[in-house]
Amino acid sequence: MKKRRNISLKDVITWVMLSITLLAILAGVVFFAVFTNGFKGDFKEFYLTVESGSMKKTVMQARCDFEVYIGSEYKINTKYTFEFLDKEYVRGYDIAVVPNNPTEDKFVYMVDGVVTDYMSEKDMSSCLNIERDETSFVFTVKTDLPELIRGLHPDSSVVGVPNVSDTGAAFITLVVYSEDRTKFMALDLVLKNPIVELNKTQIVF
Repeated sequence: MKKRRNISLKDVITWVMLSITLLAILAGVVFFAVFTNGFKGDFKEFYLTVESGSMKKTVMQARCDFEVYIGSEYKINTKYTFEFLDKEYVRGYDIAVVPNNPTEDKFVYMVDGVVTDYMSEKDMSSCLNIERDETSFVFTVKTDLPELIRGLHPDSSVVGVPNVSDTGAAFITLVVYSEDRTKFMALDLVLKNPIVELNKTQIVF
């Protein structure tokens, strides 16, 4: 009959330390997987979270398409991976709104009879309603592209700008820069028509 081996305190400590080591390695792998977009990109020190109604989304890609419903509010929270190391220091950010041409053709229209290249519109920040805070901001796209472009040229006649909502193409890019502007996240805004909520009390069968 074999003697049962007594488990010593040393054995227990060894197993505990081994378990802690394995958990630390696993936590490190998960940490880097999250902040490298599943090991598909560089390690992200700066990223975004987006909230709108019940929708919450984390954006890790440096650039991506992002669906935006006209008239809906979207809250962008700027995040720094290692901000927990110095909680007293509030890291800021900067914003730019620029044109984007997703087509292979040149996108032009007439402004007071003069052919104008869409990509020559340098600053489109007035196309969005933006309310800024220290670490976040809320933005709303006011309307479809024709009215947005007319807003950039309020005293001029603008002709030839098509509606782009629900086309699946992004013609506006929202760029969020880190505080030192060494990193950025670009959201190519794909405009969607406003969500229509039916009033059930007005439905007649």
